[in-house]
Amino acid sequence: MKPVLVEKKKNTRYSTFAKVSVSKTNVMYINQKAVELLGDIEKNNLFVFKDEGDKPKWYLQLSPKGYISINKKNNKYGSCQVSLGDIGQQIKDSYGHEGKKALAFKVLEAVEYEGEKYFPLDLINDTLEFQMPKEKPYEFGKKTG
Repeated sequence: MKPVLVEKKKNTRYSTFAKVSVSKTNVMYINQKAVELLGDIEKNNLFVFKDEGDKPKWYLQLSPKGYISINKKNNKYGSCQVSLGDIGQQIKDSYGHEGKKALAFKVLEAVEYEGEKYFPLDLINDTLEFQMPKEKPYEFGKKTG
């Protein structure tokens, strides 16, 4: 037997796919893969859309008319960030997120609707934190109500 050490790459958990995260201060961090997927962020701003259905479903769209400017970070990773303000809180509230950690999403390939491209955000479930309601424990054999 001859064991060979397998080297672990640093910070690779979410760097292999397009991801955005909404921080507790409502800043959206956009990783390099998401920047590449979204396209030309230098000339565009960001719109955030919500599906009108019951389930929380969010979309990003780049447009010169977008209402959120994108701040490209000066780093070797090519990531960027945007300040979402109350929109970030709406996103977190739609999932019931109460945690101190960021709520993260995979950015999926664009879908087209009425000639416009929208990038769906797919929740990364293990980033969701919420409190279960504190109720009196159920006692077997006792009638309720």
